Amino acid sequence: MVAVMYRLSKIVKQKFTYQDVLDAYPALDYEGLYGVIHTWLEQDLIEPVKKSGMTSFRPAVYHTYKKVIKPSDYSMYTKEIESLHPKLNIGRYLSHPKDYVRQREHIGLFSEFLWEKEAEIGMQMSVNEKSFVIWGDEKFLDSGEGRKLLAYNRFALEDLGCYRTPEPYFSTVYDWDFRGHAVIIIENKDSWYTISKVMKESPKKQLCGIPVAMLIFGEGNKATRANGIRKFLQDYPLDDSPIYYFGDIDVAGLDIYARVVEANKQLEIERFMPGYKAMIEKAKGRTMRPTEDMRKLSYPEVFLVGFSPAEQAVIQNTLKQQRRIPQEILNYQDYIRLCG
Repeated sequence: MVAVMYRLSKIVKQKFTYQDVLDAYPALDYEGLYGVIHTWLEQDLIEPVKKSGMTSFRPAVYHTYKKVIKPSDYSMYTKEIESLHPKLNIGRYLSHPKDYVRQREHIGLFSEFLWEKEAEIGMQMSVNEKSFVIWGDEKFLDSGEGRKLLAYNRFALEDLGCYRTPEPYFSTVYDWDFRGHAVIIIENKDSWYTISKVMKESPKKQLCGIPVAMLIFGEGNKATRANGIRKFLQDYPLDDSPIYYFGDIDVAGLDIYARVVEANKQLEIERFMPGYKAMIEKAKGRTMRPTEDMRKLSYPEVFLVGFSPAEQAVIQNTLKQQRRIPQEILNYQDYIRLCG
């Protein structure tokens, strides 16, 4: 009955959202929507785009799906494959068009980057930073799908100018005097490592014009342990050194910042405003990816204080749409400029 009443052909787009199904069939409620999508999945007509995440209503469905291309349809992709950048494995994709269809979204972005910015492919960045530059997803390159795409096209991480970051435990970088210089807690490993790397190379030892004495890798939620930061810093001659927090702009990142402040009440931990502003500036005009954190977290509205109305709008829209601006939007090349 479902197959007869609700035909996939009414959905025009190759990649579509659950809302597109509701728009095509206004009489459907969420339970009926689940039944239709489940039927299409059973018939191998569609497959979920798992990175899009699942809805909060029950029964839950993925936000986005794509139609399964049948073998007889692969010929429609021949010209598309032939237009890929010549450094990619065009011959193999022509021989195995199913592989191309499976990798189409990501190989398309890779090809586009090579055509437009081939000279920048070898520029030094961490794995996550380069992944964001090319695919807009800081985690893609180090995923199974990302590694397979590189191997398929005979690329190594070194060909992309990527460097690996170590697995430190609440690590710090300090090889200069404090004397009122800042301590910055950095949420994510790649950003901590990259800033540390640039700071060591920079004679000024400044980030966004602020003299820095120490960089701390907060390891996400680890920095929220009761008095963890305070105890870690108690043996250092902080004096009048300001302490800043710098992390992702999403509900989870803002929640971590609020809990770091709450867990270390004896310290005055401020937001690292110039870093956040640089992230917002680079995010303008881009559609950021959905957050993978499906928890219903609130965020401290005080976080918005000090940002311009335009910057506040970017933050609020990002949070409202359950999207994220990751720290990795700023990469090694950006920090060379910000530390210069």
